[in-house]
Amino acid sequence: MKKTLIFIFMATVLTFAMFSAVMGTKILSEVRITTNASDQTQPVIYGDIIVWRDNRNGNNDIWGYNLKTKTEFPICTAVRLQGQPVIYGDIVVWRDRRDGTNSDIWGYNLKTKTEFAITSDPNDTTDKTAPAIYGYIIAWEDPRNGNTDIYGYNLDTKQEFAITTDTFQQENPSVYCGRVVYQDNRNGDWDIYLSNLDVVCEEHKSLPIDKIMKILEKNKNKK
Repeated sequence: MKKTLIFIFMATVLTFAMFSAVMGTKILSEVRITTNASDQTQPVIYGDIIVWRDNRNGNNDIWGYNLKTKTEFPICTAVRLQGQPVIYGDIVVWRDRRDGTNSDIWGYNLKTKTEFAITSDPNDTTDKTAPAIYGYIIAWEDPRNGNTDIYGYNLDTKQEFAITTDTFQQENPSVYCGRVVYQDNRNGDWDIYLSNLDVVCEEHKSLPIDKIMKILEKNKNKK
């Protein structure tokens, strides 16, 4: 009985996947999230939370929207400009120019409703931009050494670290698990580089279609 139920479940999943592939992806609905008359830009989403840059107060702030509760809420309304938000889990990260001289990287914990600085060295007046986040690793563009490098921050250990400090330009970081990718022009043109970090990453793995087919075939042969 148990094997039969497993077979029926896997067959249903496979049938749905094949039907979706044939029919294509349908748009089920379209919803307006923001109604304020000012500009809302740079949207990102994780789970039920949408985050964006919002100009309703005359300077760019960071706002959010909860799809479950259908409520809008401010994340950061500090003075001057905030932008380039990213989100992973309960953590929102953005570029922040609140001190008036340079951009730093700031974060906000949606669960605890606490804001925290990720980069805030008063002796460093360079602009930190283009933040990225996955898990407890944050990465960003950092020109503190005279050229744009990639630096990182570990939310668990609360430590900052250099990801690449090559003397040429490194830009546009993206993070997944313990991997950080970025564009790099050390060879005279822009290439893509990967830095592997010494961190533990737990992934939620889905079952590949080839394994589904093997399971179905195996159960079929047992009959």
